[in-house]
Amino acid sequence: MMKLETNRSLAEELKALGGDAYKCYQCGTCTGDCPVAWLNSEFNPRKLVLFASFGIAEPLKSDIPWLCATCYKCTTRCPRDVKPSEVLSAMRKLAIRDRLAEDKEGAKFIKAFADIVKENGELSETKLVLKLKGLLGSTKMLPLSVAWTMLRKGKISLIEKKSPSAEEVKRIFELAGGGNGRKA
Repeated sequence: MMKLETNRSLAEELKALGGDAYKCYQCGTCTGDCPVAWLNSEFNPRKLVLFASFGIAEPLKSDIPWLCATCYKCTTRCPRDVKPSEVLSAMRKLAIRDRLAEDKEGAKFIKAFADIVKENGELSETKLVLKLKGLLGSTKMLPLSVAWTMLRKGKISLIEKKSPSAEEVKRIFELAGGGNGRKA
């Protein structure tokens, strides 16, 4: 059995960023109501909240916190107002800040999404898929015949558009710390 290191300062930092894992009495309501946990037995919000309360860093190094759909079902049902979805968000924030998440699919998605919105003022789904999967990888997600039909009908575009409020959106990102998880 692997010994898990506890870290009180990490637990306090997670609490300061969101949710209060210390309130949790491990009833399991969050996991019982979680649609992701129904589909993936590795995803267990109750266990992640327990790890957060003890300051156990292992989840920060894994893909597990990134699986959260952020549906807030766990938060609305929690009898102790722990806010598990916010605890998981705090885990993701620390993983980004401490550069533990750079190779995680969820972190790559969030970074690509934020970069595109910061640059254009709005999301371009085409650019997002190309940035995440590349040209060849994107054809595995969407067959060329389907992509061609969508392109002809105007459902997707290869022409990059900037929102009229792109500069304002860029300023918001800069005020928020540049979209890199750090405050300015």
